[in-house]
Formats: sequence, C-alpha cells, structure tokens
Amino acid sequence: MKITRQRARFLMDSVEDSIGERHAMLTISQFAQIAGKDRMTIWDRCARGELPAVQERKGAQYRIHYHQLDSYITPEVAA
Repeated sequence: MKITRQRARFLMDSVEDSIGERHAMLTISQFAQIAGKDRMTIWDRCARGELPAVQERKGAQYRIHYHQLDSYITPEVAA
C-alpha cells in the first residue's frame, strides 16, 4: 500500500494523539484504539491474514505497521 507523505504524517499524528508516542509498529490494542475498532476484531483480521501484521515467533504478539491505519481511519475519526 502506497500513501502520500501528507497522509503518512496525518496517520502518525493520529498515533501520537491517541497513545502519546510516535511508533511505526503498533500492538493490536493500540491499533484498535486508534482505529476505533474492537481489539478482538483487529486480532481476528490479523490471524486470518486480512490485516497485514508480523509476529516475531508463533504465539507472539502481533505488530501492525501504522500505514495500515489508512484503511481504517479518516480525518473525521481523528477529530
């Protein structure tokens, strides 16, 4: 997924506004909080491969790149 620099800045600002820090890789809980979705919904989408995420090893916590928020967050959600 390719996004503009302006959109990337907006998404990162949304991350910082929600969790107080700037992180490129988000936990499921952080991602769900920012996207306004249920944590289990996000986990399920990661587990089914619908939402790209990485695990360091099997059973480890998923990490989701903040660019994936592009499909979930609009300027109205962030306001």
